Amino acid sequence: MEGSGSLIELLEDGDQVMSDRGFQLDSKFTHLSLIHPPFLERQAQLSFQKVLETRIIARHRIHVERCMGRIKNYKLLNGVIPIKSIHLLDYWFYICAFFTIFDEPLVKVL
Repeated sequence: MEGSGSLIELLEDGDQVMSDRGFQLDSKFTHLSLIHPPFLERQAQLSFQKVLETRIIARHRIHVERCMGRIKNYKLLNGVIPIKSIHLLDYWFYICAFFTIFDEPLVKVL
């Protein structure tokens, strides 16, 4: 996830990263904020505010999951990838992500 030309290097001050529970950013990425569902933290249930926050995150997260599902549908990324082609995997993923631009919109404007 790190290194020259990686996605995280392209993020700017104030950008937000959506993640699963338990994921943490390295300390050198203090300019980014991490968005993830709230934890129960030894409580029986979430507070009303945390429930609202979880719903908002889930509303946006579904679109991310749909987009990732579209990328996974390309046969190029299915099956066994030969070890001699592993260096091409980043390019293949980029190409599949690019092709999703031409699919139907994830969110329909009414």
